[in-house]
Amino acid sequence: MVGEGVAGRSTRALRAQDALKTIAAGQESPEQVRRALEQALVFAGAAFAAVYAPSADGELLCLVESVGVPRTLCEVRDSYPVAGRSPAAEAHRGGRPVWLGPKDLAAQARSRRVPSRDFFLAALPLRDGGCLLAVSERPGGFDADGRVCLLDLTLADGRLRPAVADASPRTPVEPAGFGREATGGRGVPLVEALSAAWGTLPGSGGKQVGAEFVLRR
Repeated sequence: MVGEGVAGRSTRALRAQDALKTIAAGQESPEQVRRALEQALVFAGAAFAAVYAPSADGELLCLVESVGVPRTLCEVRDSYPVAGRSPAAEAHRGGRPVWLGPKDLAAQARSRRVPSRDFFLAALPLRDGGCLLAVSERPGGFDADGRVCLLDLTLADGRLRPAVADASPRTPVEPAGFGREATGGRGVPLVEALSAAWGTLPGSGGKQVGAEFVLRR
């Protein structure tokens, strides 16, 4: 998650955002989804990117469009059960991005049908249902700018995305409970209750925590 302000955003992230705005400004066409996905290859460093949408009965996430290397090379399927344990299904159900590295994928390859080679995989929920699935073969996977580009692909206009950063790499967790006199521990529950989605990104030895808020007119 990142803030909507220009400050702190790299040239690559800004160029990706401009490209996506240009695509969105045009009339809808069968090529629009593909053109947007191609930005994931150019700006996020993905080797493969795809959009999945729920089937008519809501039981499956079905491939709508993909770009990059053949999906068979990434061991990516053309559909995933919505109730399953795949990263795509978890992102769709949970409404939060799923970021997995080679070790994570190796442990899950058999049970979740995800890439079993040295891939990095990202599954990001789409606002209207379904998910964006992206695979990187770069050493280290998706860097901070690459993750920003992928997040930009999944968001439509009408959302505010503030973020804060600190020097601790530790991911915030929701406390089991806290008393009325507690001086801390309320941040994560408040963000989770008030936002449409929230998450973290690594950066500069620490982390960035951000949330998405739907703007209502």
